[in-house]
Amino acid sequence: MTAASSPHRPRASVVIVCHGRRDMTERCLHSLRDALGPALGDTWEVVVVDNASPDDTLDLLRAWADRVTVVALPENRDFSGGCNAGAEAARGEVLVFLNNDTVVGPGALEALAEQVREPGVGAAGARLLYPDGTLQHAGVWMMREAEALVVPHHLFHHEPGDLPAAAVTVDLDCVTAACLAIPASLFAELGGFDTAYRNGWEDVDLCLRVRVAGHRVVYRGDVALVHDEGATRGRQQGMSRNAEIFYARWGAMLDDDREAFARIWDAAYTPPAAEGAGVADVRVHGQVSGLGPRAAQARAIVAGLEALGRRPGTRNAGLGAVGPRLTRDEWEPVRRALGRELPDGIPEIDPDAVPTAVLADAPQVGSGGGGTLALLPAHDLDAAAAALDAALALPGPLTVSPTVATDAVERLVAERAPHAERLGPGTSEAVLALRARAADAVVAADPADRWDRAALVCAGSGAAVVVRPGGPADALLGELAGTLGGRPAPVAGRAERHARVAEACAPARLLAAAVPAAT
Repeated sequence: MTAASSPHRPRASVVIVCHGRRDMTERCLHSLRDALGPALGDTWEVVVVDNASPDDTLDLLRAWADRVTVVALPENRDFSGGCNAGAEAARGEVLVFLNNDTVVGPGALEALAEQVREPGVGAAGARLLYPDGTLQHAGVWMMREAEALVVPHHLFHHEPGDLPAAAVTVDLDCVTAACLAIPASLFAELGGFDTAYRNGWEDVDLCLRVRVAGHRVVYRGDVALVHDEGATRGRQQGMSRNAEIFYARWGAMLDDDREAFARIWDAAYTPPAAEGAGVADVRVHGQVSGLGPRAAQARAIVAGLEALGRRPGTRNAGLGAVGPRLTRDEWEPVRRALGRELPDGIPEIDPDAVPTAVLADAPQVGSGGGGTLALLPAHDLDAAAAALDAALALPGPLTVSPTVATDAVERLVAERAPHAERLGPGTSEAVLALRARAADAVVAADPADRWDRAALVCAGSGAAVVVRPGGPADALLGELAGTLGGRPAPVAGRAERHARVAEACAPARLLAAAVPAAT
C-alpha cells in the first residue's frame, strides 16, 4: 500500500474500487483532480483499491501515489470486499464510495459529505446520469411485482436527466453505492458492506441497515454526476444468489412505495397499455407516462391528435412504471397510444417541436372567489421563493402547492407564509383546472416548464396568472397576465383569458400542420 501524506486527518475520503479498465479509472481520477483542486490530498483523501486488475491499472495508480492512497489487493474481492478494504485504509471523517466509471463535477462530493454531517443523516446519494444525459439513478424505490416480491428499482430510470421531479432533495430508503456518502464511524459500526453479495444489492442492503439503525438516507437530486453504469465490473454476475441473500434477510420487512410516491410526488403506478389498440399512423416521442412538463406536453399531443382523428402511438423509456396520478379520462388516450403498433416510416412528432402548451380538452371558465394559488417549483428554491413572494403580494387567502413535497419547500412556506393553506403536489391537469376555476389568481412561473403548461391551464380556466417573463404564456396573454418582478396580475378579464387560451392552445391550431396527413 502506498499513501499520500497529510499533516491532519482529512474531512472526507473518496473510496474507489477498480478491476481493469484503466481508462475509466484514469478518467475518474482526472475528474476528481479538477473537481477537488487543492483539496485533493489535503482535506479530501482519495483511496483507490485495485482488485487484482488484469491490466496495467497499477502502473497508473503508482503515478498518482503522491496524491492518492493506493491499496493493491492480491485477489479480486468484488465490490463489497474492495470497498471495505478501502474504508479500512481511509482516514476521513466521511467516506464517499465512488465507482471508477463516474465523472465528478465541482461541488458534488462536498455537498454529499456535508449532508451526512447533518444530525440524523446516515447516508446520502446523488442524481446519476448516463453519458447520453438520461437518468441512471434518482434514488431507489421498491415495487411489488407480480410474483409478490418487492423489488428495488432505480427511480425514473432512463427518463430525461433534467426531469424536475428528480432534481429535488428527499428522504428515500436507498441510494446507489456508485456514489454514496456515509459517516466513517457509522460504516464501521454497521460492519461495512456485506461481502456475501457479489457486485450487486450490497448497497440496498447497507442503506436498509442504515435505516433500521435509526438514520435517514437522503437523495440529493440537486447534485449530479455522470455514470457509465456497468462499464467496469459486470454487475449482472451472481444476481440470483444476491437476490436469495437479500430476500432471506429483508423480504418479510419490505413493502412497496406507492404511499410515499403519492405523498411526495402525487405519483402512482401507471396503468397498462390498452390491448387491441390497432396500428399507429403517427409516433409521439417523450416519456408519455412520466412526471413533469415534457411528459404532460407529450400526453396532450397524444390526446390532441386523437381529437383530430389520428391514431398516435408512443413508447416509454425504461420501466415507465411510476407516473402522475391522472384521472381515467386523462389516462385513456395514453393507454391506447402505448398499445398501438408502431410501423416504420410513420410521421413523428416531438414535444419540443410545439412551442406552446397543447390543451387537448377545451378549458372551462370558473367564477373564482378562492383567493390565490401559488405553484412552487421544488427543484428550484429561488424560483419557489419568488413565486411565493409574488403570491403574498396579491389580495385574499393564500393556498400553496409544491411540485414535489420536500422539507425545503415546507420550511420556505413556514418561514414566509405560515398562514397559507397547504395542498400536496398536483400532477393531474384536470385537477389543476378545477383548482384554478375556484381561484382568483394563480402564480405559475416554473422555469422548467418551457411550454408554460400550468400557467395556460390556469389562465384557460379564467384565473389571473403570474407567469415567468418572456415565456409562451407571457407572449400569449400580455396585459391579461402578470409577470414575476414586472406586471401585476389583473383579476378582471376571466372570459377573455379563457377565450385566448382556448383558441391559441387548441390541437387544431397547433397540431394539424405539425405532421403530414395520414396515408
